[in-house]
Amino acid sequence: MESRQEIRLVVFDWAGTTVDYGSSAPVAVFERVFTEAGIALTREEINGPMGMDKKTHIRSLLSLDTARSQWKEKYGRCWDEEDVERLYAAFEDELYRVAAEYSSPIAGTVEAVEELRKMGIAIGSTTGYTSEMMKQVAPAAEKYGYKPDCIVTPDVTGAGRPTPFMMYECMRRLNVYPPCAVVKAGDTITDIREGKNGGAWSIGILTGSNLLGLTKEEYETMGQEELAQRKEEAKKRYMEAGADMVIDSIRDLPQAIREINRRMQEEKKDECVLEPGAGHPGKGSTAKIPQLVKEILPEGGSVLLLAWGSPVFSMEPFQALMDQNEYCVIPMCFQASNPTVEQLAEREY
Repeated sequence: MESRQEIRLVVFDWAGTTVDYGSSAPVAVFERVFTEAGIALTREEINGPMGMDKKTHIRSLLSLDTARSQWKEKYGRCWDEEDVERLYAAFEDELYRVAAEYSSPIAGTVEAVEELRKMGIAIGSTTGYTSEMMKQVAPAAEKYGYKPDCIVTPDVTGAGRPTPFMMYECMRRLNVYPPCAVVKAGDTITDIREGKNGGAWSIGILTGSNLLGLTKEEYETMGQEELAQRKEEAKKRYMEAGADMVIDSIRDLPQAIREINRRMQEEKKDECVLEPGAGHPGKGSTAKIPQLVKEILPEGGSVLLLAWGSPVFSMEPFQALMDQNEYCVIPMCFQASNPTVEQLAEREY
């Protein structure tokens, strides 16, 4: 696929981003499993590692000071990997049973995805759920109109977030590259890091997010001043994690991507390449070079000069250009006219 200077793939998270407002399913199941094990955790503590694969999430929760002390008091020892496996098995069984109940899309998801597809953008997805869990979640979401072009889970790649390997697998399957043509959109800090670790754009979403930490009912009944403060705090955390943008709702994503495309086009304007046929032939054309450079780079910059004979660089126009302090001029000499990239190895400096 030809590389274009625009976004061609969005990789979404699932719970808290596209479905399951506030990641209610995993939060409820984690709370139930740990309570049954005799460990009391707050919703904020449970939310902390959200976005990771679930075994890593369990290890993170067990490593909390509050959990460690409760575990030692109840069992008279520190937790170990056998405990992780036992808790994970209980978590997986329970989540598999209830996941479909929490799989309706968050408001605006279906419409946003439809608009992205009209923009020629493919839809990928990564998750902390396993393939087996997604057998419950994906069909339920599809009934409501949300179906991404691919779904990648940690058991497929052998590594979950914050590594970028699930995102890279989406790129491979959908034949989209380089990473700067990809947006990772999610509702957790781990989502942001997944995107940034892979060289993609990362966008954090507030409404419905795990990071905001509100149920739909809490969101709708909370006072505007308190809600604004909560959103500002969440936005700050996203930005500290490296987010390129933070948007209020998934509905805002198409416009955010248009803004990213605009930024990339602005950056591209700073790169000036004279293509064949865009030259200035004729007598005296060489003398025009300093003026052409000034028109293209009025505020200065770097200039790559290609020629097929080093004496060319001793000509007065080239010398005048190289003498101007606002330009960094890099002369490169080839052994043939209209050089190819392959002839780069034959160059003289």
